[in-house]
Amino acid sequence: MKKSIKYIPLFSFVSGGIIFISYYASKKFLPHPIPEFFTIFIQYLLFNYFHFDGLLDFSDAFLSHKKNREDILKIMEDTKIGSFAVLVGVIYLLTKIELYQSLLPQNPKIIIFSFSAGRLGILASSFLFPKPAKSEGLGYIFLSAGRKIFFVPCIIFFSINFYFFPYETVFSTLSSAAIGFLSLRRINGLTGDVLGAICEISEIVFLTTNFVIKSVSVQF
Repeated sequence: MKKSIKYIPLFSFVSGGIIFISYYASKKFLPHPIPEFFTIFIQYLLFNYFHFDGLLDFSDAFLSHKKNREDILKIMEDTKIGSFAVLVGVIYLLTKIELYQSLLPQNPKIIIFSFSAGRLGILASSFLFPKPAKSEGLGYIFLSAGRKIFFVPCIIFFSINFYFFPYETVFSTLSSAAIGFLSLRRINGLTGDVLGAICEISEIVFLTTNFVIKSVSVQF
């Protein structure tokens, strides 16, 4: 696991490039907005399925009225989908589809950097809060690599993304830190589901920030 972490930036940009190519290719043959729907499908089929599942579990657990750490962890481990997961999942996907429809036609490369922003969020929160909430699971294995191993990939990610999308990178990274801090307070650490949620939330914050910037710049 330790050796593979340093390659996460490379994997991220290659994977983002695959999504970009799928959008660009479909755009040549399919009318708007079908390419945006197709791109969402490809992204979640190949790369984001488990992260999205983490977002759903995180939503059920952290939006519940449970305050006890064990109860929150139990909800995240439950295989049943709750009402909060359905609500957040539907709103999230609809928002992302709308953002893709608004942003991709003008700047398709943003999908590469929004994808990498999600992975930057995972690495940044793991560096800032390298404490697993459980002694088992993928989150435990990932975080057990130790804080130092996350530093260099974080710097690489942040530097590249910041060069092309400075404001988006800052706000998405801050959102990942906020979720990580919340998880530390609520369940005394991070889990695989929390890291998945951080990935998805960082992506949507990145895209939303870009949308806001574009909207404001048009008005002026």
